[in-house]
Amino acid sequence: MLSDNLVLDMGDGSSLRECVYKFLKTAIMNGDLEAEERLMEIPLANKLGVSRTPVREAIKDLADEHLVVIIPRCGAKVAGITGKDVADALAVRNEVERMAVRLACTLITGEDIKRLRSYTDIMSQAAKDKDLNLLSRMDSLFHTDICKITDNAVLVEIMAAIEAHVIRYRVEYYKARGLDVDKVYKQHYDIIDALEKHDVQAAEEAMTRHITEIMSVISNISK
Repeated sequence: MLSDNLVLDMGDGSSLRECVYKFLKTAIMNGDLEAEERLMEIPLANKLGVSRTPVREAIKDLADEHLVVIIPRCGAKVAGITGKDVADALAVRNEVERMAVRLACTLITGEDIKRLRSYTDIMSQAAKDKDLNLLSRMDSLFHTDICKITDNAVLVEIMAAIEAHVIRYRVEYYKARGLDVDKVYKQHYDIIDALEKHDVQAAEEAMTRHITEIMSVISNISK
């Protein structure tokens, strides 16, 4: 549920429609707007201090991305998370990230390792502080950074598309575990250790264990 009197970030020169779209998408991704929650144009417009038009247009854009469902004569709601959604997204993510760690093993540098460890260290502290949003951001940075290390533009683009959906499951994963995410960041350290040793097999196996753990938990809560 969104709070009242929200302020849109207009600092990047985006149009009003784009700003509303980015705001609502972020709210869906981080769980401020929950699955199945109704998206009513007038209340949203009032909270954001805009007219109904950019809200209506943003909702249509989000529907095109399957993040929102528009029901004729009933309005719009945040798309639910089904077991099939999770299985489809994470199955693709597993293959993409296995490829990413395989390629990264030959290209990764000491600075890259330090950066990946820093993300995971921040996750560890965020878990203690029960900061779900920071956990999610660092988790996302960890995985997207590994893809960037491969220097494969197509792989990075595919990962970005998957991430738009996976981030919703990630937040639900944290909620399901009550922010007890020791296993998550410890699995990150396993991946880092394998990458640092340039051990392709160990890196792929560590990544698969990590994705499988997420798939198992989210599939159970999304049935």
